[in-house]
Amino acid sequence: MLGIKTKGNVISLEAGEDFVKPFTCVGIGDADGNVKYQDASTSVATAVIGVIQNSASDGEMVAVQLDGIALIEVQAAVSRGSRVHVASIDGRIDDSQDGTVGAVYLGIALEAATAKGQIISVLINCPAVAEDGGS
Repeated sequence: MLGIKTKGNVISLEAGEDFVKPFTCVGIGDADGNVKYQDASTSVATAVIGVIQNSASDGEMVAVQLDGIALIEVQAAVSRGSRVHVASIDGRIDDSQDGTVGAVYLGIALEAATAKGQIISVLINCPAVAEDGGS
């Protein structure tokens, strides 16, 4: 594991629920200025806004990385160079939709993962964008 990370742009937002551990994806929460775990994201209507950088309880401030190279926890094995998307209700990623036209992806995996729970470096592009079928 390379563990490469660059801060990119990071903003502080209020946690809209408990974030037990960092390095997972978040989306817009239920109130102005807060964020929640991003559910599996298969539509541009559920855009990922970033990756949390710290643990926080509901109502506390959490750092959200918007771009750059982020460390992100995986839901399943991921191939290096694949496009990744949010694959679970707690903001973890995988590459099962890579190449699927219309799938929403948030970045490119810079290293591989072999099992759920591993943390990899991902070049992120938030908010996430829809796959256009190109290479």
